[in-house]
This record gives sequence, C-alpha cells and structure tokens, in this order.
Amino acid sequence: MSQLWTYVKTNMRANAKQWMSILALYVAMPIFFSLLMGFSFSSAFVPEQTSNPVEVSINNEDQGEVGQVFIDAFSNETMHSYVDIVESHDDSNFVIHLQPEYSQRLEDTLVRIEAKENASASEEVILTQLITSFQSNLVNQLQLGEELGAMSDQATVDELIDSLNRASQLSSEQVFVKEQYESQSTLTSNQYISISGLVYIFILSLAGSIGLKTNEDMKGLRKRIGVLPLTPAQDVIYGIISDTLTYTFLASLYMVIWRFIDSTTFVGNPLFYLGWIVVYALLFQVLNSILYYFIPDKYVNLVYLIITSLYMILGFLPIDRLIGGEFGEIFSQNYYREIFTQPMFDYILNNDWMSNIGIAVRIVLVSVILIFLVVQMRNRRELKPL
Repeated sequence: MSQLWTYVKTNMRANAKQWMSILALYVAMPIFFSLLMGFSFSSAFVPEQTSNPVEVSINNEDQGEVGQVFIDAFSNETMHSYVDIVESHDDSNFVIHLQPEYSQRLEDTLVRIEAKENASASEEVILTQLITSFQSNLVNQLQLGEELGAMSDQATVDELIDSLNRASQLSSEQVFVKEQYESQSTLTSNQYISISGLVYIFILSLAGSIGLKTNEDMKGLRKRIGVLPLTPAQDVIYGIISDTLTYTFLASLYMVIWRFIDSTTFVGNPLFYLGWIVVYALLFQVLNSILYYFIPDKYVNLVYLIITSLYMILGFLPIDRLIGGEFGEIFSQNYYREIFTQPMFDYILNNDWMSNIGIAVRIVLVSVILIFLVVQMRNRRELKPL
C-alpha cells in the first residue's frame, strides 16, 4: 500500500507542475467545445409545438359509469387537438379497451392499449402516461366524493360528480400537453452536449498515452516514475489507479462547472454521475495501458484518430437529430451511445438509478479482465513500451 501511495503521490506531483496545461486541455477545452456545439445545435433540440392528433378508438366494455366519463373526457372539444376519437377500430392507430369491471376496480387500471402495426411508439407512451394520470385524478376525486357523500345530501353529491367531470377534462388536457412536450423534447441541447463532452475528456485521456510514447519530455516523466521498485504487475495496476483518480477529479470538476453554467445539466444526485465517471475513467485508463504497452509508436496516432473519429460521429454530434429520418435513426441506435451516454440521458429524463446498472457492471468486469490480461502479458514477456 505504501508503494501505491508513493506512486500516486509522484504522479500527482508531476501533474501539479503542469496544472494549468492539464486544466486547459481536460476541463476548459471540453467545456468551450461543448458550449459551442450546444449553441450550434440548439435548434435540433427544440420540441415540436404542434402535431397531428393521435387517432384512437375506444372499446368500452365497462359495466359502470366511469367508462362513459372516460369517453366524455377524451371526446371533449378541448382534446380534439390532441386526441381524435374515431368510431371504427380499423381507422384508428390505437384501440383503448376498457374492461368490464373498470368502474369497480379503478385502482387496478383495467385499461389495455392495442397498438396497430405501424403506430408511433412515442404516441403510445403519451397515451399510456395520459391514461395513468387521468385515472389517478379520478381515483383521488372519487375517494373524496365517497367521504363527502357519507356526510352530505344527494344535491351535494351530484354537484361533486359534475365538478369531477369538469376537473377530469381539464386535468386530461393539461396532462396531455405536459406529456406530449416531455416526450417530444427529451433532452435539451446543453444536456445532450454536456454529457457527450464529459466522455470527450476520457477520449482526450487516450492522448496521454500517445504523449508518453512520442513526447521526449513525457518519456522522461515516465522514466522517473519507473525508478520506483515495482514489479511489472504493480506498474500496470498502480498506473491505472493513479490515472483513474486523476481523470475522475478532472471530469467531476467539468461537471460542477457545467452545473454553474446551466442548472438543467447533470440534474439529480451527483453521486450517480460520480459513480459513472469512475466506471468510465477506469475503462479508459485500461485502454490507455493497452495503447502504451501493446501498440507500436507508428500506429498509435492512427488508432487514436480512429477512436476519436468514431466518437465524434456516433457519440458527440447529434447526427440523428440533424438529418432525421431512417438514416438518422440508425445513428441514434449504436453501441457507443448505449454504453457511454445513454445511462446518463436516461437518468436525466427518468431519474432512474438502476435501469443501466447492468452496463456499469459489464464495463467493470471487462476492465478487470483486460487488466488481468495486460498484467499476465507483462509478467510472462516482461514487455516494455514498443
């Protein structure tokens, strides 16, 4: 442990001597670059303010009165801009089925949405959220009505039912507008670009390996660290730990600065982002060790150029929003985005910690396996930088 501390301290001291350059390269430049991109692509993230109404037909099998309240609420004139109720199931994109016991078991949400083959997935999400919110309002109002009905005369109950219908219609309109906006707008440009820029820091960290291999001053730094009496395994592991700590700090500083610039970025619990920062920092420092020990000098710049180009195309630039259509959809669904940016996107939109925990576990496992392989190769062949 003392050797690890000595290694980390030596590395930190070396970094402290060039702190201005490090902050400029790994914090200031990504922030400036992401701010520029966020401003340039802001129009690609403006939510649509108008859309065609969702064509829906309703199959009401409810034996009670709430099914008709449901139909009346969705058929109200104020809802025509959002929902178009059609008579024939064949002419609709969605069929809403109200089950026979819908009124008696309102809390159980006895509603089924049948989507046609070519129906929009986003419209289905809107309908699902709308119906859930609509029923929540109904349940609350009906529970209140039952309590008041036990204490009031019939005229009071009738008046409450009438106000329930009006409140349900108003709530439906407001909820639909809110859900439609959130579903279509998803992320703002700053939210998208700030997270993409965070990963850009780790892409830049790969340039550190190139510097150690090709820059004479950096080679000297590596030699000074190499004076420590370490085994090949310790050299690899300590280097990864030290660099992971360094880039975790730099990425965290980047995140804090972005929060001051735009409070809508990196919203939620900072520990969530810190956890993913550590996971990504570990993976990229393992890749750093592979670049340093196993890629020849004449190829290392080419490898870095390929990685950076793929990152710009698949991860940083919102190409799917810029070009749209099926071709844009292809770019939006790629492994790079699913692994490196989608977990944070999902957290911003849904505030869900656990939905992508499997990705984090797999990244850590892959990192550990790669560390083991690098150590084994160094132990067996006593590899030195190529």
